Amino acid sequence: MLIYFKGKTIIISGIARGIGKALAIQAAKMGMHVAGLDLKQKDLDALEEELRKLNAHYYLEVVDIRNEEACKAFVKAARTKLGAIDILINNAGITHIAPEDETSVAETKNLMDVNFLGMVHLSHYALPDIINEEGSIAGVSSVAGYSPLIYRTAYAASKHAVYGYLASLRAELRDKNVQVLTICPSFVTTDLQEHQQKYFNNNTDEALSPSFVANEIFEAIQERRDLSLIGKTAKRVYWLNRFFPGIYEKMMLRKMKV
Repeated sequence: MLIYFKGKTIIISGIARGIGKALAIQAAKMGMHVAGLDLKQKDLDALEEELRKLNAHYYLEVVDIRNEEACKAFVKAARTKLGAIDILINNAGITHIAPEDETSVAETKNLMDVNFLGMVHLSHYALPDIINEEGSIAGVSSVAGYSPLIYRTAYAASKHAVYGYLASLRAELRDKNVQVLTICPSFVTTDLQEHQQKYFNNNTDEALSPSFVANEIFEAIQERRDLSLIGKTAKRVYWLNRFFPGIYEKMMLRKMKV
């Protein structure tokens, strides 16, 4: 894996915490040039300390991915500082858990702006480089990206949008030898996961570590896969919902605190 990635330039959104931070550290250890964006300077500063210890080449900035022009400027700066973009991992995202009648339209719009349009902004401006380099675009969808999930109408809609965008882009770029990877992890041990526990009965034991997820993502990129279902829950739900949606729905409801 080290030889495949060494010297490549990667952009990671949501880089300062959770899966994004694990991706950044692993990328640096493999000798990649790491560009990343996140919302909080203090989190970026903490990551920078770790990257400096690894003697990494990096470029980190505070960027709100809802802002198209800011994303465009970031991609341009990353290219100037680190070289042509080989890999983009659209990792940044937010969650939301509440019944639909307690979810405002503004909350739904914000989820779409961050989880979907943020990915579109970065992908659009990184695409020329990635086509030239025959590189990879990846996006973190979710189990909720291909299956229904109670209390997650807005979140699931945003992740379904990610899934559909990447599937269509993959077909569009197939003859250009560009990989488009859809990443669908099970529950991950992050702050988002801790928030979810008041709604779920028993998924904590199956929660995945960010470092495990990062390793799975890089393996999928190296193998030029289209889809990475990470964790037992992701695989089980994918096939169960595809062939037995009624059974899946009953099982899901039993795992929720209604």
